This record gives sequence, C-alpha cells and structure tokens, in this order.
Amino acid sequence: MLRHIRKKMIRQRQALAYVASLQPGQTFLKLDFANASNTLSRDAILNYVATDLPEILNFVKVCYDQSRPLYFGDYLLLLLLLLLF
Repeated sequence: MLRHIRKKMIRQRQALAYVASLQPGQTFLKLDFANASNTLSRDAILNYVATDLPEILNFVKVCYDQSRPLYFGDYLLLLLLLLLF
C-alpha cells in the first residue's frame, strides 16, 4: 500500500514540475484511465466538457464518444485475460 502511495506522489510531483515549466500558451493534459471498466458515464463526461470546456470537446469525443477495445501494448486486453485464465 505504501509503495503505491509513494509512486502516486512521485507522479504527482513530476506532473506539477512539468506544469510549472510550461510556457504561455502551452497546455498540460493528464488522462486518467480509471474509466477502463466504464465506472463513469460517457454522457456525463461529454455534457460536462461541452458546458465547461467546449474548446476540447472534439478531442474528448474522440476519446469517450463510444466504447473502444482496451489494449495492453499490442494485445487486446479481453483476449489476454481469456488466455491467462
């Protein structure tokens, strides 16, 4: 558990350091893959972005508009899980 927390804190510090180094006009985008198991509503994400962040709506639609297969490297994750179990 502590190892996981430590790794997360290191990643957060790295992200903050990167954001601090951005030049005016540059943007930092951090993607969270927690929705790999569809724990969030696609409609809710799209509605939020359309209302509050319309300038990135087209990008978010590419990412979340429809269900997509989940890959690990070159392998389709569902196929990989079936082969392992």
